Amino acid sequence: MSELGSKQILVVDDDSFILSITVAILGRLGCSNVDTAQNGEIGIEKLNDKVDSTYDLVICDLNMPVLDGVGFIRQAGERGFSGALVLSTGDESELLEQALELAEALKLNLLGSLTKPPNLDQLKRMLESLN
Repeated sequence: MSELGSKQILVVDDDSFILSITVAILGRLGCSNVDTAQNGEIGIEKLNDKVDSTYDLVICDLNMPVLDGVGFIRQAGERGFSGALVLSTGDESELLEQALELAEALKLNLLGSLTKPPNLDQLKRMLESLN
């Protein structure tokens, strides 16, 4: 877990409370390079702005305005995103199943899903699988 400080992480969620909790927990786990986006469209813009590198991990909400998580996954896959992906949702829904299937079809490095609000143990388990 000591190399987490060098990992580039993007958290995409339209709920500012969830964003702040997630960033705070990641900070407690030693992650210091964390960006945020309030919807999928802003998240895609941030992915596109990373010219020389990419995010090591994106944590993406599914239910968002403008561009939802499924749209984000589709565009991230089309642009060749090579980092890890974690889906974040408030419930186990049909949308989650659709997103999981899409991420698999696009051959994205899907680490799994988190329930909202995330907790330290959930995020720690996801980060431990980052290599």
